[in-house]
Amino acid sequence: MKSMENKRINVMIKKIINKYNAAIPMFIVLLVPALGLAQVPEYFELQSYENFDYEYTYFLVPKKAGENTEFHLFIKIPYNRLQFVRFEKFFRAEYEVTLELRDEDNELIYGKSWRETVQTNDYQETEEADIFHMAKTRILIEPGEYKLNVIVEDMETNLRIMKTQEIDIDKHDKNKFSITSVILIENIEKKGDKIINYTPSITDYIEKTGKKYFDYFEIIPSKPGEKFNINIELKTIYRKKNKTIFKDEFEKIAGIDNIQIATNISEHNLATGAYEIIYNVSAGWRNNKRIRKEFYISWVGAPTNEEELDLALEQMKYAFDKVLFKNIKKLTYEEKLDLFTSMWQGTDPFPETSKNELQEEYFRRVRYSNLMFTVFQDGWKTDRGLIYIIFGPPNEVIRFNYLLDSYPIQYWSYYKKNILFKFYDPYNIGDFMFIVPYNYDTWARPVIK
Repeated sequence: MKSMENKRINVMIKKIINKYNAAIPMFIVLLVPALGLAQVPEYFELQSYENFDYEYTYFLVPKKAGENTEFHLFIKIPYNRLQFVRFEKFFRAEYEVTLELRDEDNELIYGKSWRETVQTNDYQETEEADIFHMAKTRILIEPGEYKLNVIVEDMETNLRIMKTQEIDIDKHDKNKFSITSVILIENIEKKGDKIINYTPSITDYIEKTGKKYFDYFEIIPSKPGEKFNINIELKTIYRKKNKTIFKDEFEKIAGIDNIQIATNISEHNLATGAYEIIYNVSAGWRNNKRIRKEFYISWVGAPTNEEELDLALEQMKYAFDKVLFKNIKKLTYEEKLDLFTSMWQGTDPFPETSKNELQEEYFRRVRYSNLMFTVFQDGWKTDRGLIYIIFGPPNEVIRFNYLLDSYPIQYWSYYKKNILFKFYDPYNIGDFMFIVPYNYDTWARPVIK
């Protein structure tokens, strides 16, 4: 009986694989422009890409003198998201960055624009998703609540994306110690025990590649000789709530410079999932501060264990026909891994490369959704996560925090596709839902059946 069952499952797998070797998911049709598949063709005609995108982060550093805070902005754009133009001996792209800080009345408090130029002699680099250009700036701002607008425009295609979030700049007492925000960093350079240079990782997800990543912040002492007690706790969140992975406690004594705290996240060999690291810093009674940082660990290429594989297959439901997953629980780990590999092999836009760029982009969107949209359930399962995974970043997000005493509302515009999605937050907790129910099967199904 067991032999017959195994034979039946193997036949089912072959049918699934054969079907997908001849099928193109609609997701691919939507995603192909994002990968730059037609970028700078043989006759070098400029193409227009609908999925121009970038990622950013910021780092807040209170100043010792006065109450102002230094705001550091970092922006990262993969080369394959930019439109390069061929010149005689090189390829060049150009984009413009606009930074805006607005108050609660949407009045502009601070604005800055500048242009960045990217140049390479190697055409292949223009198609790389793993080569980035980083733009950065810093400004000094006063305490308060602001709306941060980061606007980036590709100067060749005129594609423009604005990303918005609320930020609070705390007022700090120069007679007490202060702490910076927390940022993920890599490529640390040291001189003795002091970190003299690093690269911000920009995103809050870490790929399991063996690369070293650190959680980093600084303590700004009120005076030399000030003594600090620092507690660190690293724990899981969301799918496996509040499981402590690591705890530590130590002391630091201030000198002239800021105290640098860098926690090596990579040394804990974390499994795929969401985590939170919490720092409690104390300099005596009623003189303490607490900061935290969430981040996500992800696999690269293929899941490394059965739990990761089961979750990855579940997350693929927006890209592939749901019929293929009907009997998947009956398969062994090896059979499920073969199924996972075979399904994505048929979609690889660049078979000559060592990676599947389409697969990487899909799961990048899953990770981003988990980081940005998780409230009561994983972000990829939410309505906004569904749309982000299928369509990518919207061209514009319009927010109405409160409209005529109703719920917070968001409009996501994909004006190049002539599509508008409307979300509302009925409980005012950040859990946005469709105003009008949306059937993703309309888009997330194979074109060829």
